[in-house]
Amino acid sequence: MENGSVTPGTPGAGDGSGVRALAFIRQALPTHLPGSPLIVCHCHVVSDRAVAAAVTAGARTLAGVCRSTGAGKDCGACVFSLKRVLCEHQAEVPSQVTAIPEVDVAAS
Repeated sequence: MENGSVTPGTPGAGDGSGVRALAFIRQALPTHLPGSPLIVCHCHVVSDRAVAAAVTAGARTLAGVCRSTGAGKDCGACVFSLKRVLCEHQAEVPSQVTAIPEVDVAAS
């Protein structure tokens, strides 16, 4: 860049090449490899596999998964990810197991 000019193909050139380069890098470097565990709670290092195991063991609610795994007890940033993984794995659990209700105690 000399005297305020921008070389085409460089970030800030305004030709979109910087955006295309960033998109290419994001596709080339996946953030999560299929089949590898995904950490959903960083405070307690709880993976999606641990959540799936909790559902298989009988947890049917977000509170049940949190009690079983220890996730969601500190900062709470993971609760939406926990709920997503819970819903995904509940669909995979056989129907006779999902018929067992879990009752959470309500505050009085």
